[in-house]
Amino acid sequence: MIERNVKANILKKYNVRESDFLGKGQEAEVYSYDNGRVLKLYKPTAYPKLVILKRFYESMSPNELISFELPKIQEIINEKNAVLTIENKIHGKNIQKDLSHYDDDQLEAFFDQYLSTILSIQTIKLNAEINGYKLLKDYEMTSVDWNDFLKQSLLKKNGEIKEFLKRDVKNYEAKLDRLISALSNEYKGEYALIHGDFYPSNLLVKEDGQISGVIDFGLMTLQGDSLFD
Repeated sequence: MIERNVKANILKKYNVRESDFLGKGQEAEVYSYDNGRVLKLYKPTAYPKLVILKRFYESMSPNELISFELPKIQEIINEKNAVLTIENKIHGKNIQKDLSHYDDDQLEAFFDQYLSTILSIQTIKLNAEINGYKLLKDYEMTSVDWNDFLKQSLLKKNGEIKEFLKRDVKNYEAKLDRLISALSNEYKGEYALIHGDFYPSNLLVKEDGQISGVIDFGLMTLQGDSLFD
């Protein structure tokens, strides 16, 4: 979390008011900045990943199937004890809270769009390929294919949380062995862009309910089997 006085100084410097606050994600606080742009505040440690993310957004090559906006970082600025980005503002509202008030017909129409948007993301080509399978790497890992990447990721995560899973999941060891066995087979599918964190909170919609933008690529963005989304 960014210290309150640090945040206050940055907002004052960029003529942003507390009332311009739009929301908070896993890593950043978002503020309305000026016409067509937003300002995001990150911890200083986020800088290297933001450089990769900016390059990734610039490499995205939308096609005629992409009817919604995609993020774009215009600037990354190092400030004292924080990093900020200036990004294009994608117009629309978060749909997550509204879904609980939708009737059956509205839900069906929304989820038709939802699935269509997933399929559209898979068609986006990158002018600069992702290095490996994961855009923002938490650790170095060499994998021979997509299945091997998933297997190694599973084994690493298992080492961190297996005691909890063994306690709470019936026949956990047997289920883990089945997964490892399945992922030991060669991957023969296609490779496509995977958002990785695709759910209603990362979608923006217009007043008519049409999806206007997809946000928050990054932490889980991958290149692999599109069924992952």
